[in-house]
This record gives sequence, C-alpha cells and structure tokens, in this order.
Amino acid sequence: MGLWPGAPSGGFSNTNVKKLEYVAQPPLTGPDGICYSPYVPPTNNANTYITKYCKHPEIAFRLFDFFWMEEASLRGRYGIKGEHWNYAPEGSKSLFATLTDLKIPASITQDKTVWGTSNNIIWAGGNPWFIPSKMMDGIVMDMNDPLAGLIMVTKAVPNYIGKKPPQTVDKLIFDDEELDEITDIKNTINTYVNESLARFIVGDLDIEKDWDKYIKDLDQMGLDRYIEIAQGCYNRMNKK
Repeated sequence: MGLWPGAPSGGFSNTNVKKLEYVAQPPLTGPDGICYSPYVPPTNNANTYITKYCKHPEIAFRLFDFFWMEEASLRGRYGIKGEHWNYAPEGSKSLFATLTDLKIPASITQDKTVWGTSNNIIWAGGNPWFIPSKMMDGIVMDMNDPLAGLIMVTKAVPNYIGKKPPQTVDKLIFDDEELDEITDIKNTINTYVNESLARFIVGDLDIEKDWDKYIKDLDQMGLDRYIEIAQGCYNRMNKK
C-alpha cells in the first residue's frame, strides 16, 4: 500500500525491510496557510487501588510507589540494565544530537533493541509508567542499523517542531453531575461516528448525499448538549 497511518517504525518488526519503503510525511498545509500537527498534551492517566481485601496493603503501596521510579520505567520500556541498555558514558551523543539540530544530551545507550520483537522482557503492550522526556529523547544507539525504528522517528521529529496548534484542550475532568449526563451521550455519539466512518470508507454512505443526514443524526443524539457540557468543564478548568 502507499500509506501507513502512524509510525512505520512501529508498524513493522525490527527485521522487516518493508519499513524502508516509507518516509514520514510532514504536516500538510491547508489553503489558508494553516499547518498544524496533532498534539496530545501530557496527562496523568494511571490509577490503581488497594482494596480492603488486600492482606498486606503496605507492600502493595510500596509496589505502586516503585512504578513511579525511573528504574522501573526504564526496565518496563527498554529491558534489563547492562544487557539491553545502560546509562550513557560522558561525551556520548544522543540520536537527536547526531541526526538533527536539536542538541539534546545523551541519557541512555540502547545496546540491544527489544521493541518490535517477540519477547517476555518488556511491557510492549502498554506505556511505561514514568520516564522523564530527557531520558527518552537522549537515547544513544548503533547508527549502523538501517532498520532501527528510533532512527526513523528521530529524523522525522524536526518536521513537527513548531506545528502545535496555538490552543489545545487538555484532558477534561468532569464533576459527578456532568459525568452522569455526558457519559450516555458520548457513548451513543462515539458508536455512531465509528460506524458511520466505516460506512463512508467502504461506500455504503455517500459523503455528498448522506453528510447532512449524518450531521442531523448527531444533533438528535445530543451533540449540542455534549459540547455545552464540555465547554462548561473547559471554562471551569481554565478559569483564572
């Protein structure tokens, strides 16, 4: 196919040469000169609980506390220290400092790539718990590996710097009353949007003939009320 939505470095294994057929597409510029890249603001999404049935809550708490440590995060994402990664020696250059004009200092050396392989070493199915951006951005690795996904990503990053929209919406924290009302509306709308998206793609719906009805259906599902609740939550969270 001609397009791989997302990062081709992560869409193929570290041994699949097909990834070399793809290049990162810079953000497109619209007719009015607008050129933005999608931006996801950092948020704290992880949460957990210790129930009354836990026989040793102090041990459970210590385990959860460990998840926030740099050691646990590096182990969960990069593997075993001394085997898959190590702290970068003084004088090392990070990928960004080597491949771009971004002078990001070195943090760790990725000696043996685990991402993109079948293994029981890292939690590749989920995100690490807490890794400072300076650690993730300061990776040092073998520059002679043409299939290294991080090299592909690093080369693409400069295309997106400065393309963040001037105004973004952080994660909205609804109160109980707002959440009770918005949940059903949101679920109904999301289900309909996803179903309609698939139908537009396969041609079951016509973008020219069926679009007005699609918008009308969203209105009947409570889209205006959904926006009103979300706007109120946004105003409250950003009140000076």
